[in-house]
Amino acid sequence: MRDAEKRRQLGTIYRKAADEVSEIYAARGCPPHMTEDKFQRLMAAGAHLWAHMGDAPVILIPCLARRVMPPREALPKAVADRYDAHLAYQEQIRGASIYPAVQNIVLACRGLGLGTVITTNHILYEDEVRAVLRIPADIATFALMPLGFPRGKYGPVVRKPLAEAVFADTWGNAWTDTV
Repeated sequence: MRDAEKRRQLGTIYRKAADEVSEIYAARGCPPHMTEDKFQRLMAAGAHLWAHMGDAPVILIPCLARRVMPPREALPKAVADRYDAHLAYQEQIRGASIYPAVQNIVLACRGLGLGTVITTNHILYEDEVRAVLRIPADIATFALMPLGFPRGKYGPVVRKPLAEAVFADTWGNAWTDTV
């Protein structure tokens, strides 16, 4: 989206949601894998994004049509009996096809010297985003991605140690190089 007024409106909606989310980040505090200094830098970078989303020259809004489940009565009994489980499954995997595409956009932007980030705070106020962009009810937004030339060089990022995020065979069984 390139329309300046719509970007401004999206920035206002995004800021409202981000103000709520920033309170959650602050209440959680610094994650154990990060120094307090790096956490404060993360929060400052987030605050800058939250304040300037509407200033980005372009905002990309990846969307996906919602899948519609057939009526329960149209399905075989064995499937109809688990209808609620299928609805929950469908909800849980709904971003599985779009987020890899979004990551490819991030990598392509990086390769072209552009900056972007995957942001999702706007989903807290998705109906307002829909109204600004006249997005139909059966289409879900999955991110707001500001695109532009970065002002500085960023990175490397700090991540949790692999042993805290990847498990071997059983949850909690830390992945090691010897596994």
